[in-house]
Amino acid sequence: MTKFARVPDADWVLAGNVGSARISRLRQAENFDAVVSRIIRGARVERLRRERSHEDHSAFRLIVDLRVKAQSLDQFFNSPVGYRAQYFANCKLGERANRFVINELFSKVLVAGKRGRRLKEDFIRLSLKHSSFKVLLHQGQWLRHAKREDRVLLVPRWQAECVSGDKLRRKLARWGSLAPAHETRLLLKGGFVRATSRVTIDKSPMTRSRELHELGFT
Repeated sequence: MTKFARVPDADWVLAGNVGSARISRLRQAENFDAVVSRIIRGARVERLRRERSHEDHSAFRLIVDLRVKAQSLDQFFNSPVGYRAQYFANCKLGERANRFVINELFSKVLVAGKRGRRLKEDFIRLSLKHSSFKVLLHQGQWLRHAKREDRVLLVPRWQAECVSGDKLRRKLARWGSLAPAHETRLLLKGGFVRATSRVTIDKSPMTRSRELHELGFT
């Protein structure tokens, strides 16, 4: 039995212009475990790279670019059992889902790292097992050129924040209502590592979890 949540339809509202076939496909996703399993089966590691911290030039983190099927990624990001749905249910469940993804993908990333021989295995392990590790969609055209009609995930809690007095919360809530159907790139971002130690530089996991829970985006 899955340890993850399914958000009720009354709380996970998809606009009519999404189309009945896609709405049905999203609602038919069995559970988060199955959605992640499909991602893993079809995922191709395209690139592993180091990213230097802007705040501490001696610290680096691992970025993993994955190519996956659009329908699998749609269910992962936009379905009522998906990644954001777990954070909607509660922050702790979202954090557990985040760890579950990297635990399931870890061996595939290590194999790709050994094949590329550019990055040390110790660095890959330290960065991916960092408390600041996160999973996110590539922020492509669907975000940079979003229109009002693209706001199709009308989660009441998140929609209420679209009129917040806080400009940042309004922006994140509007982005939270986006549900890209054709994105195929998934990113894994590790935490920053300096030599053989982990350092905390990025947005704290607690802040990220709270934003996803309250706004649908971070």
